[in-house]
Amino acid sequence: MSYRDLFFDLDDTILDFDMAEANALIRIFAEEHLPLTGDNYRTYQQLNQILWQKYQDNLISSEVVFNEGITKVFASLGLPHPEEDKEKFRTYLDGGHDLIPHAKETLEVLKPDHRLFAVTNGNPTTQRQRLTDSGLTNLFDGIFISGELGEQKPNPAFYEAVRMSVSDYNGSEALYIGDSLSADIVGAIRIGSDSAWFNPRHLPNRTVITPTYIFSDVRDLLTITGNYGAAD
Repeated sequence: MSYRDLFFDLDDTILDFDMAEANALIRIFAEEHLPLTGDNYRTYQQLNQILWQKYQDNLISSEVVFNEGITKVFASLGLPHPEEDKEKFRTYLDGGHDLIPHAKETLEVLKPDHRLFAVTNGNPTTQRQRLTDSGLTNLFDGIFISGELGEQKPNPAFYEAVRMSVSDYNGSEALYIGDSLSADIVGAIRIGSDSAWFNPRHLPNRTVITPTYIFSDVRDLLTITGNYGAAD
């Protein structure tokens, strides 16, 4: 299949958000002179996932996630200054711009033959800062962030806003790429476009959500899109 437009999720598809998040938590706990135990980290992940699922389901805003939710999560973890730590946490996340292996090189190979777009949920300041620091901003023909659009994936309104902003948009020539079945893949299915699920950990798909493609290495996108050059 020939795709003119490639729409990339950012967190844990192009940018290594898991690493940025873990490093930010380590710094927060170290500054509070507290150990970040495995139990604490798992509890954080569980509570944070609940918050983002509510956001994805349109039950709360991204501002509530960061301004209230994260503060409550930190308090539940026993951090003595959760409000202050929340602000530091966001700053540290802004500075986390580690890339998924081979992501930048693959984008550079794809760039001459495709239009590349970033489509991501999250805080605009954080996402744009991380793209700038990682040197990726100029590789994208457009950047669409839920916090700026006022809608989030997988809501059809998010994709309608994208469609209205992309010249000569054709859903049959678009491929949506991301690591989340419930956000990235469901969103693409709802608008009738093909999708590629990034699954580097080879997790089983225990849902009824069926992506068009599944890949575990970002370089696999070169084969999926017909760009057979190597990304070293």
